[in-house]
Amino acid sequence: MKGRIDEQERVLGDTLPLLRALYAREKNKPQVRVYEGIAGMKSAYLDIVWKSKTEVLFFSSIKKITETFPDLLNIWLKHVNDRTNPFQSKTREIINPDPEDLDYGRRAAALAPNEDRIRVLPKDFPRAFVGTDNAIFEDKIMMVSFEDKLFTTIIQSQVLTDTMRTLYELAWRSAEPISVSTSSIESSPSTT
Repeated sequence: MKGRIDEQERVLGDTLPLLRALYAREKNKPQVRVYEGIAGMKSAYLDIVWKSKTEVLFFSSIKKITETFPDLLNIWLKHVNDRTNPFQSKTREIINPDPEDLDYGRRAAALAPNEDRIRVLPKDFPRAFVGTDNAIFEDKIMMVSFEDKLFTTIIQSQVLTDTMRTLYELAWRSAEPISVSTSSIESSPSTT
C-alpha cells in the first residue's frame, strides 16, 4: 500500500509542473480561439462580439456575409436598435462601395441618423474587403473567412488590438461617410 501511495505521489509530482504549464497564461501571450463552420461563426457573433462592453469596429464584405448567413445582418440591426439591450451596441463599420453593401449601410445608418457610424471605402481604392468580416472590440480581434472552409478566429491580445485600432482609425479617415458615398452614386450618370 505504501509503495502504491509513493508511486501516485511521484506521478502527481511529475505531472503537476506540466499541468501548471498548460494552464499558466503568460501575461502578454495572445489567446487564440478558432470556431469552425456556421455554428461556430454564429456562436462567435452572438456570444462574444455582440455582447461586447466596448465599441465594436467592423470592416467587412456585407455581400459575403449575406451570401453565407442571410439573416445575420437583420438580426444585428435589431440587436443594435434594441435600446433595452444590456450590452454595448455602439459600432462603426467600414464597408465596400458595392450596391449590396451600400443598401445595408443605408439601413444601418438610418438607425442613428445623427451619428457617423457607417463609412464606405473610396470607389477608386485598390483593395476591397473580399470574403471576410472583421471586428475589433474590447481586447479582441475577430476575423471570419468565408472562403473555402468557413472559420472564425478570435485573438485576445491588448497590444494586437490596439495596433488594429490604429490601422482602423487610418482607414476610417480615408473612407467616406455613407451619406456622401450614397449621394455620389445616386448623382452619377447611369452607365447602362
